[in-house]
Amino acid sequence: MRFAIAVSIALAAALSARTAAAAEIDDVNAAFFATYSTQCDLFLEDGGPAYPPDVYSFTYRSAWKAEGDPPGELRLYRYRCRIGAYNVGHVFFSVTEDGIVPLQFAVPVYRVIYEGSANTPASDTTPVREIVIQGFGTVFRLSNTEVDAATGTIRSIAWGRGIGDVSSTGEYRLIGGEYGLVTYDVDPTYDGKVNPLRIWDKNGARGND
Repeated sequence: MRFAIAVSIALAAALSARTAAAAEIDDVNAAFFATYSTQCDLFLEDGGPAYPPDVYSFTYRSAWKAEGDPPGELRLYRYRCRIGAYNVGHVFFSVTEDGIVPLQFAVPVYRVIYEGSANTPASDTTPVREIVIQGFGTVFRLSNTEVDAATGTIRSIAWGRGIGDVSSTGEYRLIGGEYGLVTYDVDPTYDGKVNPLRIWDKNGARGND
Protein backbone atom coordinates (compact mmCIF):
# COMPACT_ATOMS: atom_id res chain seq x y z
CA MET A 1 0.00 0.00 0.00
CA ARG A 2 2.81 2.39 0.91
CA PHE A 3 4.52 1.58 -2.39
CA ALA A 4 1.34 2.40 -4.33
CA ILE A 5 0.98 5.71 -2.49
CA ALA A 6 4.63 6.59 -3.19
CA VAL A 7 4.19 5.80 -6.87
CA SER A 8 1.06 7.93 -7.02
CA ILE A 9 2.83 10.86 -5.37
CA ALA A 10 5.78 10.52 -7.78
CA LEU A 11 3.48 10.42 -10.80
CA ALA A 12 1.54 13.44 -9.56
CA ALA A 13 4.79 15.37 -9.04
CA ALA A 14 6.03 14.45 -12.51
CA LEU A 15 2.72 15.47 -14.07
CA SER A 16 2.78 18.77 -12.19
CA ALA A 17 6.34 19.44 -13.38
CA ARG A 18 5.41 18.67 -17.00
CA THR A 19 2.36 20.95 -16.73
CA ALA A 20 4.47 23.77 -15.29
CA ALA A 21 7.10 23.31 -18.00
CA ALA A 22 4.45 23.38 -20.74
CA ALA A 23 2.93 26.53 -19.24
CA GLU A 24 6.36 28.19 -19.15
CA ILE A 25 7.04 27.33 -22.81
CA ASP A 26 3.66 28.79 -23.75
CA ASP A 27 4.50 31.98 -21.85
CA VAL A 28 7.95 32.31 -23.47
CA ASN A 29 6.50 31.59 -26.91
CA ALA A 30 4.00 34.41 -26.32
CA ALA A 31 6.84 36.71 -25.24
CA PHE A 32 8.77 35.79 -28.38
CA PHE A 33 5.87 36.88 -30.59
CA ALA A 34 5.08 39.98 -28.55
CA THR A 35 8.70 41.13 -28.59
CA TYR A 36 9.84 40.22 -32.09
CA SER A 37 6.77 39.92 -34.31
CA THR A 38 8.09 42.68 -36.58
CA GLN A 39 11.82 41.83 -36.38
CA CYS A 40 11.51 38.06 -36.94
CA ASP A 41 9.57 36.26 -39.65
CA LEU A 42 9.46 32.62 -38.48
CA PHE A 43 5.98 32.52 -36.98
CA LEU A 44 2.93 30.36 -37.62
CA GLU A 45 -0.43 31.90 -38.45
CA ASP A 46 -1.50 31.66 -34.80
CA GLY A 47 1.61 33.54 -33.63
CA GLY A 48 3.49 30.49 -32.42
CA PRO A 49 7.10 29.89 -33.42
CA ALA A 50 7.66 28.13 -36.75
CA TYR A 51 10.38 26.10 -35.04
CA PRO A 52 10.20 24.99 -31.39
CA PRO A 53 12.78 26.69 -29.17
CA ASP A 54 15.91 25.00 -27.92
CA VAL A 55 15.85 25.03 -24.12
CA TYR A 56 18.89 24.80 -21.83
CA SER A 57 19.02 24.74 -18.03
CA PHE A 58 21.84 26.17 -15.93
CA THR A 59 22.63 27.18 -12.38
CA TYR A 60 24.47 30.36 -11.48
CA ARG A 61 25.57 32.30 -8.43
CA SER A 62 24.92 36.02 -8.21
CA ALA A 63 27.71 38.15 -6.77
CA TRP A 64 25.40 39.56 -4.09
CA LYS A 65 24.39 36.15 -2.69
CA ALA A 66 26.03 34.74 0.41
CA GLU A 67 28.33 31.76 0.09
CA GLY A 68 25.84 29.35 1.65
CA ASP A 69 22.84 30.47 -0.39
CA PRO A 70 21.53 28.06 -3.02
CA PRO A 71 22.45 28.85 -6.64
CA GLY A 72 19.95 30.48 -8.96
CA GLU A 73 18.32 28.58 -11.78
CA LEU A 74 18.24 29.90 -15.34
CA ARG A 75 16.58 28.43 -18.40
CA LEU A 76 17.78 29.72 -21.74
CA TYR A 77 15.41 29.68 -24.71
CA ARG A 78 16.86 30.00 -28.22
CA TYR A 79 14.52 30.80 -31.13
CA ARG A 80 15.17 30.89 -34.84
CA CYS A 81 14.32 34.39 -35.97
CA ARG A 82 15.41 34.58 -39.62
CA ILE A 83 17.04 32.28 -42.12
CA GLY A 84 19.25 33.65 -44.89
CA ALA A 85 21.52 32.20 -47.53
CA TYR A 86 24.31 31.37 -45.06
CA ASN A 87 23.21 32.94 -41.75
CA VAL A 88 20.55 31.79 -39.32
CA GLY A 89 19.56 34.51 -36.86
CA HIS A 90 18.67 33.52 -33.29
CA VAL A 91 17.08 35.45 -30.44
CA PHE A 92 17.21 34.43 -26.79
CA PHE A 93 15.14 34.65 -23.64
CA SER A 94 16.15 33.80 -20.09
CA VAL A 95 13.76 32.59 -17.41
CA THR A 96 14.77 33.04 -13.77
CA GLU A 97 13.04 33.90 -10.51
CA ASP A 98 12.82 37.43 -11.93
CA GLY A 99 10.65 36.27 -14.84
CA ILE A 100 11.02 36.13 -18.63
CA VAL A 101 13.64 38.47 -20.10
CA PRO A 102 14.58 39.00 -23.79
CA LEU A 103 18.37 39.06 -23.96
CA GLN A 104 20.55 41.73 -25.52
CA PHE A 105 24.20 41.13 -26.39
CA ALA A 106 27.10 43.57 -26.38
CA VAL A 107 29.04 44.10 -29.62
CA PRO A 108 31.93 46.42 -30.46
CA VAL A 109 31.17 49.32 -32.77
CA TYR A 110 34.27 49.49 -34.94
CA ARG A 111 35.76 51.02 -38.07
CA VAL A 112 37.92 49.04 -40.48
CA ILE A 113 40.65 51.13 -42.15
CA TYR A 114 42.26 49.58 -45.23
CA GLU A 115 45.62 50.44 -46.73
CA GLY A 116 45.45 53.89 -48.26
CA SER A 117 43.28 55.10 -45.34
CA ALA A 118 40.15 53.89 -47.13
CA ASN A 119 36.91 52.78 -45.46
CA THR A 120 36.33 50.22 -48.20
CA PRO A 121 38.92 47.92 -49.80
CA ALA A 122 40.15 48.87 -53.26
CA SER A 123 40.20 45.17 -54.18
CA ASP A 124 39.80 41.76 -52.57
CA THR A 125 43.51 41.75 -51.73
CA THR A 126 43.69 45.20 -50.06
CA PRO A 127 45.30 44.70 -46.62
CA VAL A 128 43.68 45.93 -43.42
CA ARG A 129 45.71 48.69 -41.82
CA GLU A 130 43.79 49.04 -38.56
CA ILE A 131 40.53 48.19 -36.81
CA VAL A 132 39.43 50.92 -34.42
CA ILE A 133 36.87 50.26 -31.69
CA GLN A 134 34.68 53.35 -31.39
CA GLY A 135 32.45 52.11 -28.57
CA PHE A 136 30.02 49.34 -27.74
CA GLY A 137 26.41 48.73 -28.64
CA THR A 138 23.89 45.93 -28.21
CA VAL A 139 22.06 43.59 -30.56
CA PHE A 140 19.10 41.31 -29.95
CA ARG A 141 19.89 38.81 -32.73
CA LEU A 142 22.98 36.62 -33.07
CA SER A 143 23.93 34.54 -36.10
CA ASN A 144 24.68 30.82 -36.38
CA THR A 145 24.91 30.33 -32.63
CA GLU A 146 26.20 27.39 -30.65
CA VAL A 147 25.28 26.95 -26.98
CA ASP A 148 27.50 24.97 -24.62
CA ALA A 149 24.96 22.87 -22.72
CA ALA A 150 27.36 22.44 -19.78
CA THR A 151 28.45 26.05 -19.21
CA GLY A 152 25.84 28.16 -21.02
CA THR A 153 28.48 29.88 -23.17
CA ILE A 154 27.07 31.21 -26.46
CA ARG A 155 29.25 31.46 -29.55
CA SER A 156 28.02 33.40 -32.56
CA ILE A 157 29.53 33.74 -36.03
CA ALA A 158 28.07 35.95 -38.76
CA TRP A 159 29.30 35.30 -42.28
CA GLY A 160 29.75 38.27 -44.61
CA ARG A 161 30.26 36.06 -47.66
CA GLY A 162 29.35 32.52 -48.47
CA ILE A 163 32.97 31.41 -48.89
CA GLY A 164 33.62 32.28 -45.24
CA ASP A 165 36.46 34.77 -45.62
CA VAL A 166 34.49 37.67 -44.10
CA SER A 167 33.00 37.23 -40.63
CA SER A 168 32.51 38.47 -37.09
CA THR A 169 32.58 36.11 -34.12
CA GLY A 170 31.55 36.75 -30.53
CA GLU A 171 31.69 34.59 -27.42
CA TYR A 172 29.34 35.31 -24.53
CA ARG A 173 29.79 33.79 -21.10
CA LEU A 174 27.14 33.32 -18.44
CA ILE A 175 28.39 35.33 -15.46
CA GLY A 176 26.19 35.63 -12.39
CA GLY A 177 23.02 35.12 -14.41
CA GLU A 178 23.97 37.67 -17.08
CA TYR A 179 25.70 37.27 -20.43
CA GLY A 180 28.97 39.13 -20.89
CA LEU A 181 31.06 39.50 -24.05
CA VAL A 182 34.43 37.83 -23.50
CA THR A 183 35.97 37.83 -27.00
CA TYR A 184 35.16 39.31 -30.40
CA ASP A 185 36.96 38.50 -33.66
CA VAL A 186 36.62 40.19 -37.04
CA ASP A 187 37.72 39.02 -40.48
CA PRO A 188 37.20 41.95 -42.90
CA THR A 189 39.80 41.06 -45.50
CA TYR A 190 37.87 39.65 -48.53
CA ASP A 191 41.05 37.73 -49.38
CA GLY A 192 39.65 34.21 -49.71
CA LYS A 193 41.25 33.16 -46.41
CA VAL A 194 39.84 32.61 -42.92
CA ASN A 195 42.16 34.87 -40.91
CA PRO A 196 40.22 36.78 -38.22
CA LEU A 197 41.71 39.38 -35.89
CA ARG A 198 40.78 39.54 -32.21
CA ILE A 199 39.64 43.09 -31.53
CA TRP A 200 38.21 42.53 -28.05
CA ASP A 201 39.18 40.30 -25.15
CA LYS A 202 37.89 40.80 -21.62
CA ASN A 203 41.43 40.15 -20.36
CA GLY A 204 42.76 43.06 -22.40
CA ALA A 205 44.43 41.20 -25.29
CA ARG A 206 43.51 42.84 -28.60
CA GLY A 207 44.80 41.86 -32.03
CA ASN A 208 45.53 45.41 -33.23
CA ASP A 209 47.26 46.76 -30.12
